[in-house]
Amino acid sequence: MMIAELIFKIVIENSVYAKGAFREPRPSEIVQRFGKCKMANELPDTIDLYSWNMLTGLKKDWLKGFKDYSSKTNLFLLQETFFNEAQKKNFNDSLFCWTAGNAHVHIKTNVPSGVATGAFAKPLKTEVTYSKYYEPVMWVRQATLYSWFKIKKSQKPLLVVNVHAINFVPDYMYFEQIANIEKKIRKHNGPVIIAGDFNTFSLSKTKFVNLLVKKHKLKEVEFLNDKRKKFRAFPLDHIYVRGFNIVESQVEDSSLSSDHNALWTRLKLQ
Repeated sequence: MMIAELIFKIVIENSVYAKGAFREPRPSEIVQRFGKCKMANELPDTIDLYSWNMLTGLKKDWLKGFKDYSSKTNLFLLQETFFNEAQKKNFNDSLFCWTAGNAHVHIKTNVPSGVATGAFAKPLKTEVTYSKYYEPVMWVRQATLYSWFKIKKSQKPLLVVNVHAINFVPDYMYFEQIANIEKKIRKHNGPVIIAGDFNTFSLSKTKFVNLLVKKHKLKEVEFLNDKRKKFRAFPLDHIYVRGFNIVESQVEDSSLSSDHNALWTRLKLQ
């Protein structure tokens, strides 16, 4: 470990923010399920996908964006979700089968937040993993949600990976989380969709993610109207796929609903 990284680690781990506003989810809070789940038992071979960091609903029009995007997709990946009683109702009223992988819980309100994947089919199974390291300031870990679905015209299940990568940390902390995602993909030889907020705000972080993409023969969805949220000219949100043809894609204007614009793509199983 470099000296600078060691100093950073010591400072952060002894920070007052370690006793901040959030706590780890209890075992019963890690995975939550919502929605009517009355759709088919498999996803269609043409998938309309949205991926969106919804900023925990802090902007007043977030619900409008949520309902609008939900009406135009059959697979929806959300980051920075939150689940107070009003939000639980919004999710339970949805036709989607929702699985939430909660990363942390606000202590005062007892409201969990993290990532959530909604689909017009029940997942065969789900799993949640966490970054080993904590983000500074709020002192929280970030979650990755893995969902396996039966998909039409495929003998192998579809693996959907919903990513919210750790932010504001040295590269070695970031690389640890991405390397764990790579381990899951390595074990899966069927179609794959990986999407979310990767927080690739530097060349080194971007290159590391690209190594994963190249190693597992994933294709990145590109956008002609590339209005993705960027930091220092690096886009933070991405969609990567394997086993699909990319038919269409676009970036929505979500400025009234979040600080991230939603990503949409139409995928056709090969």
